[in-house]
Amino acid sequence: MRAATLPGLERSISRIVLGMSAAAEDLPALYDRFVELGGNAFETARFYPAEPVLGAWLAGRADRDAMVVVGKGAHPAYQDGPPRVTPADIAADLATSLETLGTDRIDLYVLHRDDPAVPVGEIMAALSEHRAAGRIGATAGSNWSTDRLADANAWASEHGLPPFDASSPNLSLAVPTRPPWQGCLTAGDPVSLAWYERTQLPVFGWASLARGYFSAEPVDLAPIRRHGMIPMDQDVDAASAFDSPANRERRDRARTLAEELGVTANQVALAWVLGQPFPTWAVIGARTTAELEESAAAADLELSPDQVRWLATGSVG
Repeated sequence: MRAATLPGLERSISRIVLGMSAAAEDLPALYDRFVELGGNAFETARFYPAEPVLGAWLAGRADRDAMVVVGKGAHPAYQDGPPRVTPADIAADLATSLETLGTDRIDLYVLHRDDPAVPVGEIMAALSEHRAAGRIGATAGSNWSTDRLADANAWASEHGLPPFDASSPNLSLAVPTRPPWQGCLTAGDPVSLAWYERTQLPVFGWASLARGYFSAEPVDLAPIRRHGMIPMDQDVDAASAFDSPANRERRDRARTLAEELGVTANQVALAWVLGQPFPTWAVIGARTTAELEESAAAADLELSPDQVRWLATGSVG
């Protein structure tokens, strides 16, 4: 599985990042298989019920230092709740995640949401303190607008502090027609894609497979719902956010190219994420070993710029 180094962390990170969409009891075996396939990056978050599972699994590995933890905090305490993006909220969530994971450092710490009412200086100063104390390595903003990212990194530069090293919006060949969940942003629109290409800010794209939109069979969310991995009242709405006439055309093109290449449409969709003209990692939520193996193979599938453009727009020019 291909890997790349994230500036600010200087560690080799598998281009596929494994999230926590499977049932909790299935995760350790998936983690083991992921490592066998060459993966080493795991996404977790404060308020994810399976975070203790990842902590226990990491504690039992002799190669723990080779694993990369992508942790997230500063999410509302409940779905549609008020923002929690303050220095105090960040500190509380980080402390809880460190304890839950049984570690003293999270390699890439991502702010799960943004709150434009909070000045970027307060947030960047707080992250800098945690980084200086060794509690976090690199930092990123998830679901931050490009304007806020630019403002945050400009403030950090002016004050001699570390900038955001990455961003973590949605990035998928299927562009959502509305936010899958409150406060979520996509980087799949032309303006955002152009900004990331211009700035070369690395992206860790969540829902990179658009919640199963490119799968040959509909995704059964019931097992995940039963184990509390996704909000019970949000799963259907989140999945439907990716359906549109334009996305159906993209899915058809992905299937056409997949047939030509002898791969699956899912693999083409992931290769599209990894084929952007800026550094990208694809965060996946594999629920089974078969899904994991299919996605892992996509990390080694390289598309040409013309193929990347055609998949998104239907044009190669």
